[in-house]
Amino acid sequence: MANTAQARKRARQAQKHRLHNASRRSLLRTRIKQVLKAIETGVNELQAATAAEQSKDQDKQKLAEILRRSEYQKPEEKGESLFQKWWRQFQEWLARQMPERKEAPTTGPSFEGLRVVLQVVLFAVVGEPLGNGITLVLDG
Repeated sequence: MANTAQARKRARQAQKHRLHNASRRSLLRTRIKQVLKAIETGVNELQAATAAEQSKDQDKQKLAEILRRSEYQKPEEKGESLFQKWWRQFQEWLARQMPERKEAPTTGPSFEGLRVVLQVVLFAVVGEPLGNGITLVLDG
């Protein structure tokens, strides 16, 4: 115990400083632990990402290996059946018997509508029955 006033004051101040320093040390330790935990989390994430990339590559290799198996290959195209061959030959023969008609290219305007109208007028003039026994005759 302190014997003088100065020593008692110094003991009070030391106690006050000790409490203040203890709280600061505690806060500092807490912050250091938080930083270390964050660093550890980051390292673990990087390791997990690296492991995920490796496992992803391994998964791709395994999938490629599986897809190379014979049961996953496209079947070979089979040739045409006998019926398909006969049908194709029949269609070719039919095409040779009835060649397509090539129409001469027209140069200039088409008078298809006028041709139809003239045919109707011609039938009317000649006196063909138009239906219901009615005959149209033009007197000139």
